[in-house]
Amino acid sequence: MFNLLSVFGVIDDTASKPLIIVSAIVIAISILILIAFSFRKKTFETKTLVFAGLTIATSFVLSFIKVKPVTYGGSITLCSMFAISLFAYCFGFLPALLVGIIYGFLQFFEGGAYIFNLATFFLDYIFAFSSIVMMPLARKLFKGNKAFIIGLSLTFLLRFIFHFTSGILYFVNGGIWANLPQDNAFIYSLLYQVTYLVPDYLLCLIVTLVLSKTKTLNKLVCLIEK
Repeated sequence: MFNLLSVFGVIDDTASKPLIIVSAIVIAISILILIAFSFRKKTFETKTLVFAGLTIATSFVLSFIKVKPVTYGGSITLCSMFAISLFAYCFGFLPALLVGIIYGFLQFFEGGAYIFNLATFFLDYIFAFSSIVMMPLARKLFKGNKAFIIGLSLTFLLRFIFHFTSGILYFVNGGIWANLPQDNAFIYSLLYQVTYLVPDYLLCLIVTLVLSKTKTLNKLVCLIEK
């Protein structure tokens, strides 16, 4: 039986099987939740699925237009988070969670993924991209375009926290570069994440501000929710 303590160990041939099993379980749970959601809100079933597919595809395509300022991942993309964030803002918590999980898996299977252990797998892919659940939360607490901007900011902040935590696990165990002082893992992870996440956030923020200024953001939301 799989020992949970191995979550914090290096993935090897023996650990790859549990990773596959856990991944399959997460996918299965996501599908079940999606089915449950469809039965619960039949009126919006087709619409929700169509926009989920469109926004996931858009974000995924935009994620290929990128610059990699750091080794082993960490890309500055062409506002790849915007489309799925817009979906989350319009459709609520549960659909946002599902889209975040699916998008995280797509990023993982895209290629070039570097997994140190099961903990970093969930932190970097499942939890990080599920951070878009902050969009509907912000919409409940704030009004207008301010809600979208705050939600986007909270999404990136939460994503940063997950990636940052994962990065500490990498660096403290020498998972990326050899001979790094373990007591500096905090600083290394901080610098690593800031290098690409801050520019990625700023690009999305600029696009959001431009769309807000031209009232295009409101039109997009109204069009989706019509």
